[in-house]
Amino acid sequence: MDAYFEDVTEGDVRSKTVPGGSLASRHFIVINLSNAVALSATGPFGFASLDMPAGLTPFTGDTTIATDARRLAAGQRVTAYLLAGDFPSPGGTSRVTRVHIFDEQIEMWTSENNEGLFVDASVANELAFDLDPLEGFILPQPWILEPNRLYTFRGDYTDDGVNHGAINSQRLFLVGIREFLGV
Repeated sequence: MDAYFEDVTEGDVRSKTVPGGSLASRHFIVINLSNAVALSATGPFGFASLDMPAGLTPFTGDTTIATDARRLAAGQRVTAYLLAGDFPSPGGTSRVTRVHIFDEQIEMWTSENNEGLFVDASVANELAFDLDPLEGFILPQPWILEPNRLYTFRGDYTDDGVNHGAINSQRLFLVGIREFLGV
């Protein structure tokens, strides 16, 4: 996925503070997370890589927390409307089977036994994304990520011992609106 930005000085966005302007308090955002290390063993892994240009992530650079956890920056709120994922199998029976998303200590969109979202592409993928027709995990109610809260993004990986997942091969997307509070 590519994002392009253009500085417009004329046309329909003359003021940078109106909706759609670069200084507006609300912006469309796609948070792009992926695995920061190669996957070569069965077990949990973290979506620890933020594949976003510097300055565009809504998360802090807090290095004291786990690499698969992110704290939303103060003064910002994100309202997610859609979750999506791309979890290709590297071959054989190796694959991501489930995704876990925690808001502080509570796992979102899961049963009471914390199974997570089912994303095994060999069976069905709850987070499969397509534009035509629009598919993805459209949230029944928007999920509001609040400032200063800790969010954790993990996956379960099954490795067949031969085929291993490459770095940044498993992707998780949160799509919504980023709001700068107090602007």
